[in-house]
Amino acid sequence: MRFKIHLLIAAVLIASIVIFAWMYRLGPFPPTPSELLENAQGLLSQNRDQAALDSLNTLIKKNPKYAQAYRERSFAYGKLEKYDEALADSHAAIALDPKFALAYCTRAAIYILVKRYQDALADSDKAIALDPKLADPYGMRALVYERLENYDKDVEECNKAIALEPKVMRYYLFRATALRHLKKYQEALQDCNKALSLTSKQSGPFIERGFIYLRLGEFHKAVEDYTAAIKLNPQSPQGYLLRADAYRDLGQYQKQIDDLTLAVQISPQLAKVYEQRGHAYYQLGQLQNALADCSKAIGLNANSLCALCTTAASYEDLGLYDKAIPFRTKISSIDAESQFNWVNLGRDYLMLEKISQADSAWYQADRFATPSERRSSSLCNPMVVLHHYSKHSPKYNIDQQLKSKSVVLPFHYDDQNHICVPARVNDHALELMLDTGCNHSELWKQAMPQIGKLENVPLRGATANGTGYSYGSFTARSIQLDTVTLPTVSMAVNDGLVGHKSLSGFLGGNILENFIVTVDYLNKKVILSSSLKPSGLNPIIILPMRVRDHKPYCSVTLDDRIVVSALLDTGGPFNISPDSLLKPIQTEFIFKGHIAGPWIGRLDSNHVRLKSIKLGKSNFDAPYFDVYSAEQAPSMASEIVLGDHFFRRFKTVTFDYPGRQVIFEPK
Repeated sequence: MRFKIHLLIAAVLIASIVIFAWMYRLGPFPPTPSELLENAQGLLSQNRDQAALDSLNTLIKKNPKYAQAYRERSFAYGKLEKYDEALADSHAAIALDPKFALAYCTRAAIYILVKRYQDALADSDKAIALDPKLADPYGMRALVYERLENYDKDVEECNKAIALEPKVMRYYLFRATALRHLKKYQEALQDCNKALSLTSKQSGPFIERGFIYLRLGEFHKAVEDYTAAIKLNPQSPQGYLLRADAYRDLGQYQKQIDDLTLAVQISPQLAKVYEQRGHAYYQLGQLQNALADCSKAIGLNANSLCALCTTAASYEDLGLYDKAIPFRTKISSIDAESQFNWVNLGRDYLMLEKISQADSAWYQADRFATPSERRSSSLCNPMVVLHHYSKHSPKYNIDQQLKSKSVVLPFHYDDQNHICVPARVNDHALELMLDTGCNHSELWKQAMPQIGKLENVPLRGATANGTGYSYGSFTARSIQLDTVTLPTVSMAVNDGLVGHKSLSGFLGGNILENFIVTVDYLNKKVILSSSLKPSGLNPIIILPMRVRDHKPYCSVTLDDRIVVSALLDTGGPFNISPDSLLKPIQTEFIFKGHIAGPWIGRLDSNHVRLKSIKLGKSNFDAPYFDVYSAEQAPSMASEIVLGDHFFRRFKTVTFDYPGRQVIFEPK
């Protein structure tokens, strides 16, 4: 977001420079120099910057002591981001005319662009001393304070500029930006509206008002304003970048990608566009597209944290930990205090059985972690005591226990259609839900009195619809699943399904991913193994499986028209989808009902049946979907969820986490 704000400020500064060029022309001039100067000013206002520079070069060659020409050429260099040349020309203009107040304003603007803020303040003060009635030095001071995040002083300087020039749009725009940072959104909106009343032909006020609407959560209004900005300035990537953000916040990921593609066409050398589109592809599970875009972004900016993180995460989803490690290592050299990155680097080493390297990475994670981050890291790696050297990984120890026989857990359905399996937690017999769709494992508060005590570290989470909630955690001495014992397991503690009479929690992906998990629907048993057994006579369907944040995904085709990423969720009784992913199939949805749960919150929904769903080359009559509004839960709108209702069509479903494949065996 800071990048886009600075892009906006740079655009406003450059626009201001062009306006000053027209407002404060010197004259009279000899005919030829005057014509050249006015021609250059016109070219700058039309964004024909190189042509303007050529004209000014000719003018200065003929008139080497013409201060205004150097100032104008400083504008041109500034627009072309040639800041050394821009400063040299501003110096020359001031040397030729030390009382030229506007030349100090111009140099202040360039100083802001190169982050020499104290120099910019000094030049603004000099301009005020030379011409106390000139408003622009106060505008320059306001922009310096905006960059220094001193928004109260920013507003004060804008007030002074507006008092001198109450009909100049840009000062209201500057003040709106400061007020937005101060979270005075209604006042900021008033300033944007005032700016638009003064001129509706510049994109700046629409872009700033779009920022404010994003802060207020009014994403549709933000889209409208960014669309207006694009119409006024269709060759700038900024409007497309910002509208893409608004579409993302609405859960409209394909529209986000479409806008970023337009931005790429305009600015193919802008790394930010590729890294954002790469992350959008990642959200949709299109990992090869994500990797391709991030590679371009890194080629343009080797220190692009967003692209480096997305690349590492993509390889981790694919189980290619050796390829993820160089990118995690690069991130640690740029952001050495990123606890999240150190934890993931340690996990990558752990998955490769490089235990000492994993321990070193987790030592760094522990150094920079807050208490809540430390507990969250333990929940993501539930059988690891961070920064405690162990000879082998948890998976290795589990595989050793599974050498003699696989774990077989009988299951039954409760009255809400959840798969219930037996387990012993701290030697207490419990029933836990089999939940591949959740990234962590959990016990519910109602079971805690007999099991153990909560850790004294409160944690915060949010449901899919953005509602915050508090939860806790504890570390079980052991969890026993048939003949396999899992030692020292961190689990979350939550309200869960309050009042549920049989279930006490669930086994989530962070434990299940250490196994090959087969759900035998015909014989009602769950098999946990370390190797695949030969299939029977039935034909099987094998699909590549991604594992993101400990949860399994695959790609499916709906109605032979759209390919979507599907979360494979044994803990979800039914199938759900955001309306945004189904728009190519069905354009309108009327939400007459609702769906609700502890982790999705309450969402408006509609019951919809599609024509078909294709797994690989095999087509099936499609199940019903509960379709919800993507706007209500944008964080989960990049995927559909296939629940247990769909899996029951098959004799068995096998989640081969180590092999990154899911196997469906039809009945």
